[in-house]
Amino acid sequence: MARFNWPGRFAALPAVYYDDPTVIAVGTNAELWYVRALAWCAAHPKTDGVIPLEVAVNRLGIPGAMACVNICATHGLIAKNGDSVSVTSWVKWNGKWRDIQERAAKRADAKLTD
Repeated sequence: MARFNWPGRFAALPAVYYDDPTVIAVGTNAELWYVRALAWCAAHPKTDGVIPLEVAVNRLGIPGAMACVNICATHGLIAKNGDSVSVTSWVKWNGKWRDIQERAAKRADAKLTD
């Protein structure tokens, strides 16, 4: 059987994330939605963890996605912002895209001066 060639970026997920009391409290459907939301954020790093509500509800492939959004928001995994949702810990663990780009530019400049 051929292996799928996974293109692009990866989302870091702690190996024991499933033991987090908040993840347990939201239930399996919301957990799956949240993990897919993390993957979407990794694939779209310029958004700094902000997902358009249309994507959150219709593109992450979870039946009853709005209920998942609501339960994740109730438990503090995300924040609802009108027409978007934000993964509350995204910037803490991944940094802001602007800062990442600035550090990369500085490293590139340093290599040029070596």
